[in-house]
Amino acid sequence: HRVTNGKIAIYTNSGNYYKYMTSLVCQILYLLGKAKAIDSTINTNDEFETLLYNTFEENTDKILKNLDNILDENNSENRNENKIIQIYMQTQELIYTTYFSKACKYLTTTKEVDEKVDKLENYDKTLGILIGDDTYYNNFWKFKQDISSVFFKKYLEINRKRTKNSLAVISKNPIYNFWRRIVNFINGNRQGTK
Repeated sequence: HRVTNGKIAIYTNSGNYYKYMTSLVCQILYLLGKAKAIDSTINTNDEFETLLYNTFEENTDKILKNLDNILDENNSENRNENKIIQIYMQTQELIYTTYFSKACKYLTTTKEVDEKVDKLENYDKTLGILIGDDTYYNNFWKFKQDISSVFFKKYLEINRKRTKNSLAVISKNPIYNFWRRIVNFINGNRQGTK
């Protein structure tokens, strides 16, 4: 659900305790899926941690450090809400830009592209939004437009490869080659009779 404090509206499942951290964790779980996180928790394995590091690569440590910074500031005697919000917004931007930018290079099927585009289209439901300041939201929309274009190009690239591969398979098919010789023979005879 969404909570607001007059400065920011965020999606979180914990409006009273550590709402900024849980909001960022919800965004990560939305992108990576909850199944591996649950499995890693229940079965005490490192599959989710591995997925996290493989997905966000060099930015994983920055994201985790920012979560620690939010926790530290939240528990500080001189708690500064504006500082927490600033770290939150920077971390959120780091999460979505890293995830979607890196995801594109690993896509191999049109179904995978469709799944990522669907996540991108619905990501703004989890997005924290500053009230009265559209800077971060405008950055997200510009990024969304740019990465949508990249996904579209990837979709076309995959379709072109698939089409070329299917044509290669057809041209090597003996039945197709036999049929093509018959058609060429008939067309050749027609040309010869004119």
